[in-house]
Amino acid sequence: MRLLAFTHERFELIRQLAIPCVRLWHDEDGAILSSELLLVSTLLVVGLVAGLDATRTAILTELADVSAAVGTMNQSFSIGGTFSESGASTAGSQFVDAIDQGDPTQQVGKFGPLASQGNSCIVICTTALGER
Repeated sequence: MRLLAFTHERFELIRQLAIPCVRLWHDEDGAILSSELLLVSTLLVVGLVAGLDATRTAILTELADVSAAVGTMNQSFSIGGTFSESGASTAGSQFVDAIDQGDPTQQVGKFGPLASQGNSCIVICTTALGER
């Protein structure tokens, strides 16, 4: 029986809160002047334009950062050959990324930009199975 009373009390509270909302919804005594609407809409448009401009600038800045990061990536690689005891072997391979037009001017060491300039190269060293 307590659960039913709690539900009835909650329903009464919701009904009492809804009465002013219904009155406000049906109220037609107020008047909105067209000049007020014009002022509010002008402020809204000015704020919207300023917000969109700030968003555009932030997106362009981030895209420029991404393009600079991709442009300075060193794509050089070197793979050593492997030899087995039975005499089988595979040749190694290598590619050295030359400085292209548009690359930033910087000194390039054996594994990419020198450490003093912020090394952005990833060096992975592995050993073949069974090799120590």
